[in-house]
Amino acid sequence: MVCNKCYYDNESNARFCVKCGEKLQPEIISQNSSNVKNTNNVNYKNQNNVEIKYSPANAIVVLILSICCCSSIPGIIFAILSLVEGGKINPNLCSGNIEAARISYEQSKKWTKYAWISMAIWAAVIILLYVLYFVFIIGLVTLSNY
Repeated sequence: MVCNKCYYDNESNARFCVKCGEKLQPEIISQNSSNVKNTNNVNYKNQNNVEIKYSPANAIVVLILSICCCSSIPGIIFAILSLVEGGKINPNLCSGNIEAARISYEQSKKWTKYAWISMAIWAAVIILLYVLYFVFIIGLVTLSNY
């Protein structure tokens, strides 16, 4: 049974958390629940009791920008990897595997960061090539006038 306070995975028949001493509340699952769970945004707290929020929006934005603006293949790949890792967080949390959820969260953040960096590098290279192209064209036009 997972503790609601520190998220330690205790024995299934435990009444109190072995790690923090919190009274354990058994989770009641209702099959006829009218509440719909949003699986896109995931919240959980790490060992320091700091809430960490995951949302796939950042990875989706960099994916769209990589496809539409720059055609950055590494950015597209990194954004897809971020979405795949982010998709593992909620199932791990639901199964009580907090450590695997934390690792997937960290991996998702890492891939998103790499996607933004690769897209920025790709955009800088494209801008540099355009600048060099126009400088070359202006140079040829200027030389042809002499």
